[in-house]
Amino acid sequence: MPRTVLFITHAEVEIDPAIPVPQGKLSEKGQRRHRLFNRAPGISGISAIYCSAERKAIDAAAILTEVVSV
Repeated sequence: MPRTVLFITHAEVEIDPAIPVPQGKLSEKGQRRHRLFNRAPGISGISAIYCSAERKAIDAAAILTEVVSV
């Protein structure tokens, strides 16, 4: 059975020179964009989510889990 792999990069992040890049989080706009992406066809069929340990990637993955049961 063929499988589809989606690579989803994070949307806009908050830029703060005082915060190390790996600890930067998604901006409000970035969060909204990920929630809009959750409405895309086929999203509910995702069976696994993997992300890096960076805060923005974890934020994006968490938003995706709002509509995906993994």
